[in-house]
Amino acid sequence: MSEDFASDGVFLPETLWDWTFVNDIRISRDAQRVAYVVTTVDKIHDRYTSDVWIHDLRTGEARPFTTHPAADYAPRFSPDGQRLAFISARVSPPQLFVLDLNGGEAQQVTDLDAPVAEPTWSPDSRRLALTSTARTSAERAERERLENAERQAREAPRGDSELLETAPREQVLNDFQIRRDGTPGFLSTANKARSHVWIVDLNPARNGDPLLPARHPEPAVAFRLTTGDFDDFSPTWSQDGRSVIFTSVRKPGPAAGLGGRLGLIFNDSDLFSIPVPRREPASPMRPQPIVADQGTAYEPRVSPNGEWIAYLGAATQDPPVSHVMQQLWVVRPDGSERRLLTGDLDRSIARAVLTDVASPVGAGLSWSWDPDSQALYTTVLDSGRSHIYRIALDGTWEQLTHLAGDLREVDVTAVNGKKTFVTIASTPSEPYDAWSFQGESTSATWRRLTQWNSDLLSTYAIDDYEEFRYPSFDDQEIQAFLVKPPGFDRTKKYPLVLYIHGGPHAMYGYSFFHELQVLAHHGYVVLFSNPRGSAGYGFDFGNSIQYRFPGDDARDLLIAVDKVLERGFIDERRLAVTGGSGGGLLTNWLITQDDRFAAAISQRSVSDFVSMVGTSDLGPTFMRLWFHGLPWQTPGHYQKLSPISYADRIRTPLLLIHSTEDYRTPIEQSYELYTALKAQGKTVEMVVFPEASHGLSRSGRPSQRVARLRHILRWLDTYLAR
Repeated sequence: MSEDFASDGVFLPETLWDWTFVNDIRISRDAQRVAYVVTTVDKIHDRYTSDVWIHDLRTGEARPFTTHPAADYAPRFSPDGQRLAFISARVSPPQLFVLDLNGGEAQQVTDLDAPVAEPTWSPDSRRLALTSTARTSAERAERERLENAERQAREAPRGDSELLETAPREQVLNDFQIRRDGTPGFLSTANKARSHVWIVDLNPARNGDPLLPARHPEPAVAFRLTTGDFDDFSPTWSQDGRSVIFTSVRKPGPAAGLGGRLGLIFNDSDLFSIPVPRREPASPMRPQPIVADQGTAYEPRVSPNGEWIAYLGAATQDPPVSHVMQQLWVVRPDGSERRLLTGDLDRSIARAVLTDVASPVGAGLSWSWDPDSQALYTTVLDSGRSHIYRIALDGTWEQLTHLAGDLREVDVTAVNGKKTFVTIASTPSEPYDAWSFQGESTSATWRRLTQWNSDLLSTYAIDDYEEFRYPSFDDQEIQAFLVKPPGFDRTKKYPLVLYIHGGPHAMYGYSFFHELQVLAHHGYVVLFSNPRGSAGYGFDFGNSIQYRFPGDDARDLLIAVDKVLERGFIDERRLAVTGGSGGGLLTNWLITQDDRFAAAISQRSVSDFVSMVGTSDLGPTFMRLWFHGLPWQTPGHYQKLSPISYADRIRTPLLLIHSTEDYRTPIEQSYELYTALKAQGKTVEMVVFPEASHGLSRSGRPSQRVARLRHILRWLDTYLAR
C-alpha cells in the first residue's frame, strides 16, 4: 500500500527529520518576556539540539537567546529580571550557565562530574538550587585515588605464572532496583549515584563583605546541601531564602531502593526543609520533615507570601491502588494545617495528553501560584483534554480554558493584578506551540506566540480527529477517536488499525500525534480509544482494571472495533492491532483471544508477568499494585493474565519491536513470545533497536524513530494489502 502513496503530499516517517518541538515555557516576573525551548533534529549527528528563545510580549519580537550547536534547555528567569539561567550540553556532562538578559557571554557557573537538573533561583537572585548525582571534590579525589591504584596494579610487571586480568570487572548488586530505564548497565554498588540538592552561589564574595556590589565578578561556588543513600528532587526556596524545601523517599527498604523520580509517585515520598548556610557545611546537615508518612508528596511550591507550601501527592490507600490520582495539597511551612484542595475534583492533576511530538529535551511546569497566594493554577486531565483550572485555597475550583485542544506545560504569573498566562497548546491538526492569554475569563483572547511547523504542515492534508462515545458490554461509556486518510470517501472500504495506549493509566486525546497521521496518510483508518483504566475519567474508572489487567479493557477495545465496523467503510478482512508498553501487552492479549486481526505489531510489550516483575525496573511496583501476592504465592494469577500462557492460540502474523536497553518492559518479554511462536512454526518477526530505551518512540534517536515507523508500515502493507 505504501507504493500507492509515494507521491508528494503524503506524510512520511521521514518528516520527523524536519520537525521542530517547543517545550518548557517560562514567563518573567514582569510579564514582559517569555522564554521557551526550541528543539530541532540534527541530521548529521542523528540527535536533537535545542536553543532557548525569548519572546518579547510587548513588541511581539522573538529571537534565539542561545545559538550553540549543543543543546541548551531549562531556562529560568531570575526574580529580579536581570538574568536567565539555563542548562547546556556545550560542556560534558551538561552544566548550569547564566546569561545577562541585556547581552553578553554566557557564564558557566557549575563544573560538576554529573549532569545538573531542576535549577531554581533564590528570592534575592543571587543563588540557585539544583539537583545532581555529582560527587563532591573530596569524593572525586578519593575515586581518582582508587582508580589510579587499580590501574597501577593491573599494569605492574607479572611473573610468567600469573594470569593477566583483561576481562571487565565484576559488579556487586545489593539493591532492590538494579536497573533503571534510560540508564545503561546495572546500578551496582560501585557506580550507584544518588540525586542530591546543590547550592550555587553566584556572588560568594558578598558572604564576607556585604558592601560589595550585587554583581561582583567573583567565580560562582557550588556545594552539596543534602547527603545520604536517597534521591532528592524538586528543590524550591523558602520565601525568605534561608532554606530549601525538597522531596525525597528517605525510608529504608524497597521503597527507597526503587529510586528515581518514579519512586516519588509510587512510594511514600515526603517533603523536607533544610537550612542553606552561607558556605559549604563542614558536616552533613539534617533536613527536617514537613510532610511525612502521609502518602506521596512531591513538586513543592512555596506561595509568594511564604505562608503555604503547595505540592502534588496522594493519601495512602490500603490496599494500594494502581491509578494514583495526583491531587493538589497545601501545608504550612511548619507542617501544620495540611489541606487537600482537589478532593471534590475527581480528575488528576497532570501535564500531558499522550503525544509523540513533545520535546525530547526539557520539561515544563504544570501548575503555579497566583501572586495573591489565594489560589493556584494547574492543568487537569479530563476526557481527552487537559485544561487550566483555578484552584482556590478553600477548595473551590473553576475551569478557565475551553480551547478545543490539549493544554500542557503551563506556567502562569501576574503583574499589577492582571493575570498573564503562557502555555504550550496543541490540536489534532496542529502540534505544540507557545500561546498566551490575559485574564481569567474563559472568553479571553488567545495570542499565538509561535508557529514553528506551519511550513512543514502546509503541504499536507492534516485532518482533525472524529470523536465518538459508545456503550461497552456493561453500558460503561467509552471515549474513542478516528483519524482518517486524506480524501476519505465513506463509500469505499479501508483497512483499520486499532492503536492502544500504554500506562495503562494514560490517555489519548486532542493532541497532535505524528505516528497516527503517518498511518492515516498511508491509507489506514486509525482507531484509538481510552478503555477503562485510562486517566482522565475519574478514580473509579481508572482503578476498575486493578488485579485484572488485561481483561475488561480488552473487551472495551474489541467493542470499539465493532462500532466502527458497523459504519460500513472498513474492510473487516483488513484489521490490524498495535500498541506500546501496556498497549503492547493488550496487543499480545487480543490476538490470543480473537482471530479477527490480519496483522499485529507489539511494541515494548509484556508477555509474561512472572519474568516481568523479576526483571523490570518497576518490578516491586508491579507486584504490589497489580497482583494479590508474589509470583510464587499466587502463580495462577500471574499465569492467567500473561499472554504467553495462551501462545498456542495465536494465529495472527506478529511483529515484535523492542529495544535492548528497555528496562521498563525488558526485551526478554519479546524474546519469550518470539521463541514460543517460532517453536510452533507461526508467523512472527522481531525488530531489535540497539542502545535504545523504553522511550524510543518519543525520545529515541531520530534515525531509529524513523526506522521504527518504516517497519510498522512494512508489516501493515504486507498483511493488509488488497
